[in-house]
Formats: sequence, structure tokens, C-alpha cells
Amino acid sequence: MAGRSSRSKGKSGWLSFFFLILFLAACAFSGYLFQTNQKLQKDIQKMRQEKIQAEKDLVKARAQLKQKEDELAELKIQAVIKNPGN
Repeated sequence: MAGRSSRSKGKSGWLSFFFLILFLAACAFSGYLFQTNQKLQKDIQKMRQEKIQAEKDLVKARAQLKQKEDELAELKIQAVIKNPGN
């Protein structure tokens, strides 16, 4: 009887050791995923801020374009008034 229990105890010891290693590997992988997630969240936040700034710059550029188009139209009208023959 003592022999049997020692054999089964040895097998369960290896199995426990295997699951311990598996658990430690899972913990390490979990930590890696957590760090990766934190980095990606920071990158996403930075990209959102860049997108907002780009949208503001685009609105500003459209306003400047509209102003330049209005100035060009006004200059064309003045040119027609000064030289009605052309």
C-alpha cells in the first residue's frame, strides 16, 4: 500500500508542477497583455487628440479658402468694372 501511494504522489507532484508552471506562464502573459493594452490605450488617446487638432486645422483651412475665393471673386468683379470691354 505504501508503494502505491508514493507512486501516485509522485505523479500528482509532476502534474502539480506542470500546472504551477502553466499558471506562472499565464500570469506572465497576462502582465504582458496588460502592458500592451495600456500602451495601446495611450496611443489611441494621442491619435484622438491629433484627429481633433487635424479637424480644427481643416475647418480653419476651409475658412481661409472661402475667404480667398471671395477676394478672388471681388477682384474679378473690379476687373470687369474697370475694363468692361474684355
